[in-house]
Amino acid sequence: MLALPLIVLVGCGTLGLSFLTGKDKEADEGEHSDTGPEALPPVDAAVEGRTWMADLAQATVSEPEGLGAFLALMDSTAVLFHIDEEYDDTIDLVFALTGADGHQDPCQPVLDFSGADFSGNPWLLVERTDVDLTINGQQVTLMDAQLELRIQPYGQGFLEGWMVAEIDGRELDDALGDRIQSTVCDLLDALGTECHACSDSSESCFFVRIEDLEGADYGGPFDPDVDPSACN
Repeated sequence: MLALPLIVLVGCGTLGLSFLTGKDKEADEGEHSDTGPEALPPVDAAVEGRTWMADLAQATVSEPEGLGAFLALMDSTAVLFHIDEEYDDTIDLVFALTGADGHQDPCQPVLDFSGADFSGNPWLLVERTDVDLTINGQQVTLMDAQLELRIQPYGQGFLEGWMVAEIDGRELDDALGDRIQSTVCDLLDALGTECHACSDSSESCFFVRIEDLEGADYGGPFDPDVDPSACN
């Protein structure tokens, strides 16, 4: 069972950081350049029905420091992004975890990111939302999850992806069970990151950010209507 987008996403305002989207970064760079930023080519192909695979192990876990070591606890580090519907300025994106074989895990729900903002083509932005994952039979919620991808001109994949979110370490403790000998927050503290107060004042929440996420054509079947209810 995949142990996660443990490694995933954030509420930027709560962090006290100011994350620039790809579009904003280009504008910011242009203010400090005589020639302005080079325009990125828009997507000039239909992407509806495409599925991209991204390997978390190849991305950069930039927050919290040292969290990348948790990837060793995962049976598979591959995740799938599927374009269910495409419109002029929005895209219905769905997200799924893979099993140990690298294919879509039929025992995991397909997560719906309908209405993702594509008005900044080639940038695709998923606004903040809560995402409920099932990890080793336990629910782990990615709170205030946000995602941005730069889709390649012919829709063959994406570059410069990043994901941010907040996670309650207690949920991960339940999900990882005997895979770790201490609590997640104790491990993060040893790596130099302190957990902060959750909404119930428990000092067990932390932020996660992944950068340099890249996806390529999956090349396999994807079921957007998978029903995991029959799984144990």
